[in-house]
Amino acid sequence: MNNEKNANNFCPINTNANIDIKADITDSVNKVTDSTLDVVKPPVKKSSDIITGLLSFVSETIDTGLYIYKKNLRYHKERCNAKIKSKIDAIPKDKLTTPDIGIIGETMENLKYNLDKEYLVELYSNIIARNVDERTKDKVHPSFISIIKDLSFNDIKFLEALYKYQNNDHSFVPIITLTIVGSNENMNKDFKGTKYFLSLENYTYKIDELGVIIENLQKLNLISLDFTQFLKDEQVYESLKNEANILYKPTFKGLEMIYSCDCNVEIRAKGILSLTNLGQKLLDICLL
Repeated sequence: MNNEKNANNFCPINTNANIDIKADITDSVNKVTDSTLDVVKPPVKKSSDIITGLLSFVSETIDTGLYIYKKNLRYHKERCNAKIKSKIDAIPKDKLTTPDIGIIGETMENLKYNLDKEYLVELYSNIIARNVDERTKDKVHPSFISIIKDLSFNDIKFLEALYKYQNNDHSFVPIITLTIVGSNENMNKDFKGTKYFLSLENYTYKIDELGVIIENLQKLNLISLDFTQFLKDEQVYESLKNEANILYKPTFKGLEMIYSCDCNVEIRAKGILSLTNLGQKLLDICLL
């Protein structure tokens, strides 16, 4: 009896009981974010010591900042509610089911700290929608929630491009590591580092950022990077090298002025990159 009562209090989704699923879930968002507002309420005490003027100024500044924060939080909360409602509205009523309370609860907990990050709200909203749809509920793994928390905007854009590429009859993406070389030995000593480089349709990135993206996604086990295997067609990698030379031209100009030498890029390693099974499953759920 107690278990039944607790379940109904949290998110009572029962298609036979005429209960509004959207109202229950968005109400949960309201409760979670309202608790956040309570935490950031400014203190009401006024200082009465000799530096009252300074403390008053500090207090007013903080109050203004908190007011703006709370106002923005309410705006983001309403937008999040609308997004979740629209996704659940798209599910046929006869396909709605009771969600996994643990997954919904943890998703809400992460949402309340990221309401201003649209890219995370989108992914978390998709998890909620998939979790109340009987066709996809069992495919929502609990680990997805904590993985999303560790993704940056750049990580997600890369994953989206890779996901689309692989779902368009490509098993993997050719990738190279490269380094800048020149005719001046001093320059070569100064530039020993290597950079990752690849090409994906409709995806642009800063070369210096790609290494951080790849290493983080490897840590999360969302992508696989293999330099022990590569394509037999050498032209694929030469094309990547030529593209890198074009992108590095502004860098070359600066180095050529400093070291008085010609510069270009050299391939250090050739390999392939792909989504892992975990990465594929997560994106199947989170990218609608």
